[in-house]
Parts: sequence; C-alpha cells; structure tokens
Amino acid sequence: MRVTGGSLKGRIIPSPKNNVRPTQSKIRQAVFNMIGNDLSGFRWVDMFAGSGIMGIEAISRNIDTAVFIDIDRRNLEQIKTDLTQMTIPSEKYQITKRSALDMVGEFTKENDIIYLDPPFGFKRMDELIYGMEENFRGILIWELPVDNGSRFQYSISNKRYGKVSIIVARKDEK
Repeated sequence: MRVTGGSLKGRIIPSPKNNVRPTQSKIRQAVFNMIGNDLSGFRWVDMFAGSGIMGIEAISRNIDTAVFIDIDRRNLEQIKTDLTQMTIPSEKYQITKRSALDMVGEFTKENDIIYLDPPFGFKRMDELIYGMEENFRGILIWELPVDNGSRFQYSISNKRYGKVSIIVARKDEK
C-alpha cells in the first residue's frame, strides 16, 4: 500500500498478513477529498485500525494526533513498526488495544474525526452506530459494505465505491 497524499505521499506501508482488509487507495483519496486534506487542529481516531493506513494518511495530512484502536495486538505492533520506520514522532500518535464498543463515548470533542471501518459482518453494528451517534460531537466517517442495512441519524454524505459505502456524519449542535 502507498500513502496517497500529504507529506508522506508515496511511502509504502506493508500489507497485513492476517485477515485485515485495508482501505483501497481510491477510497482513501475520496475520504480526504470529502473532509479536506489539511487536518491541522483535529485528532484522528482510527477505530478498527487494522493496517493503520487511514491514521497514517491522516498524519500525512497534518493531523494533530492520530489514535489507533484495534483488538488485535499483531495489527498494533505492525502499526507501531510502520510509524517508527517512517520516523513519525511518538507525540503524533497513540496506540490502544481495546474494543471499539468499549471506546464509545470516549471521543466526544468537536475536533475529533472518528474513522470506523469494522470487519464486514460485524455483529453489533446497530449498537455501535447508536452509541457513536449518541455520544459524538465531531465528525464520524464509516466505511461499510453497501448492503449493510444500517440506518444513520446524522448522515450528511453517503458515497458508494464499488461494494463499499463511505458515510460521513456530523451532529448539528443547535
């Protein structure tokens, strides 16, 4: 995989050897075209981090801090190795081994961008969506299969890329 934009553009990130489904480059580019390419002032939260490519793309686009969350220790070790090899300063990222469902409600700042790319077939999707929508104040970005059947209360953009939907949500605080 190659980083598609920003200061790390062109850097190669090894593809994971386990059951991780990294976000395709065309989808990564589309996500950052939707939310902007200069993310200074924001914190990126990469739930279900997997390969970490989305958080690395955010770091490349000047995010203040990237938080990588995954339940698989091997994924997190590989992300740490990749960040170290790219000489990313440790104050630019945080790595956390936890379940996304355990993290619902912990990221509620308006400057949070939370990227959620659960495994296709994730069994507790409705619970996760409800919890995130009830608690978030920033921007939520979901990468889901087109036929996921989930309903979103605060969806502001929904784009389809082959069999994948990218849904951007933001709660209007009025």
